[in-house]
Amino acid sequence: MSRQSELNSIIEQAAVWFAAVVEARADELLRERNSLPEPVASSLLLSPREAAELIGLAPSTLANWRSSERPGAPTYVKLGRLVKYRRADVEDWIAAHS
Repeated sequence: MSRQSELNSIIEQAAVWFAAVVEARADELLRERNSLPEPVASSLLLSPREAAELIGLAPSTLANWRSSERPGAPTYVKLGRLVKYRRADVEDWIAAHS
C-alpha cells in the first residue's frame, strides 16, 4: 500500500468516526430537547396588548398607567425598549381587583 493510499484510508476512517460522533451527539441533543418541560403558563411574558386583553382594558390605559406610575397598576418589566407583563402578575392583579 502506498503512502498516499494509507493516508486516504486514515482520512476515510477518521471521517466515518467523526460522522458517528456527530450523529450520536445530535441524537443526544434531540433527546434532551424533547425531554424539556413545556413552559409553565404562569412564567410567560405578555405584550401590553395581550395583558390589556386579559384584564379587559384598552392597551392605551396600561400605557397611561405605566407613564404616570399609577400605584396599584399591574407590574411590568422592561426588556430593553420592550414592555412585558408576567402572566402570573396580571392574573394576581385581576384576582386582587375582582
